[in-house]
Amino acid sequence: MATILASSINNEISIATPSVQLPFVLFTVGTLSANIEIEIKDKNNDYGYSKIIVGKQGGETTDSSFNTKGIAVYSLYECLKLNSIFYNITINGSTIKCYIDTSLSYTITMKTGSGITIGGTFRSYQVKLPNKTTLILQSGDTSIDMEKYVIGTTTKFNVTAPFEHMTFYAPKTYNLVGYNVIDGKTTAISLPYSTFTVLPTTCTEDDNPRFGYYRWEWDGRISCIPLTKNRNERYYNYGEEVTFSFLTSISDSYAIRVKLYTNTGVFIGSHSKFDGMMHPEVYNFVQGGFTQNGIRRDALFWLELDSIEKYYNKQVGYFTVEAETSSRKQVTTPIRFYVNPSCNENHELYWLNEYGGVDSFNFNRLETIDRGIGNLTTYSNYLSGERVLSKTNKITYKLTSRKISKNIAEWLNGLVRSKYVFVKGNPKNIVIIDKFDISTNSDDDEYEVTIEYHNQFQNKQI
Repeated sequence: MATILASSINNEISIATPSVQLPFVLFTVGTLSANIEIEIKDKNNDYGYSKIIVGKQGGETTDSSFNTKGIAVYSLYECLKLNSIFYNITINGSTIKCYIDTSLSYTITMKTGSGITIGGTFRSYQVKLPNKTTLILQSGDTSIDMEKYVIGTTTKFNVTAPFEHMTFYAPKTYNLVGYNVIDGKTTAISLPYSTFTVLPTTCTEDDNPRFGYYRWEWDGRISCIPLTKNRNERYYNYGEEVTFSFLTSISDSYAIRVKLYTNTGVFIGSHSKFDGMMHPEVYNFVQGGFTQNGIRRDALFWLELDSIEKYYNKQVGYFTVEAETSSRKQVTTPIRFYVNPSCNENHELYWLNEYGGVDSFNFNRLETIDRGIGNLTTYSNYLSGERVLSKTNKITYKLTSRKISKNIAEWLNGLVRSKYVFVKGNPKNIVIIDKFDISTNSDDDEYEVTIEYHNQFQNKQI
């Protein structure tokens, strides 16, 4: 099985097909008569194609004429280039080689004059259907067929583009099969891999994504990849609900491991779901846990800090978070959270980040800045005029952060770029970002972010 990036990245698979001998024409130019006519016709008169190319001394070079005076081979070369039925035209001394359209069989003859010898494989070419390559991508009851017709030896398919609307929140795993139809005969295709997972990332090719970060073969080795974008510094409010995502190839139960410290770095205690049997009195200090979305594990967790500090009789300055297996093996790099004073408000936004995981950030202030009436109008014609039959209310919200560092302010740009932003951990409660501003205080190098948004489905009929 392979894991690949999302549909915004050009994830192509090249499919090889047997080589097809393409028809070509050879024009060998010798001593020319003053006036020449080359006739090109549809051999079977299927479509009535017919053209005369005229050569004469001093003649103009167009798609149907060339100059026989001087070095005529160059003028004929330019003339052939202007005809759409010829392509891949090359010149070698006095001979011009050009491939010819494969949708028809042609006859090419000297109708008038002499001095040009016409050869090549086009005379024996019989029109046939091009090779057809079909790729079938399927997951459960969902099946998507992609077909391409090709004369050459390879064709390419973007195997993630069809799934952009399906990988809304969780990774999707698909099976891949394909076949060629050549001369009416169907043969199976040998694919580089037959099962793959598409991550719903917001990466683009301009982001220079680390492809090796995602592409790995599942060979039984432990493989865990953190998907939290901001792994350097985080802050935590009392009661805040935080997301945590990672990829893994190991089927196991996972839990959040939290290690608590004072402001001076003195270790207070460590808690996890798997400690419930040993320490039932502190089992509920860490709420929430992991859900499995294909190969991705997502956690939405929060700490009962008031209860923790009362139990230990110590104030928590910071804590670290990591994922662990049922055997208590820690499988991700710890993320440190600095605890903010308990007087802050909690207004969390969640979004799908560039790595395909879910990030979150807590804003400290929420305002309703615009509440109005918008018409979703249905008109009825009466003698007195038109009447509005329905209206909706429209609400715009403004979120303001506390003072943050430059790194966090830059990280929050990913929130604006994300295709999927939602509130309170519900991926169906989508919001639309209308405005994003960053202000700074140059004296202390601190930043403040404000965001204006509205709910995608918030307009309610009134």
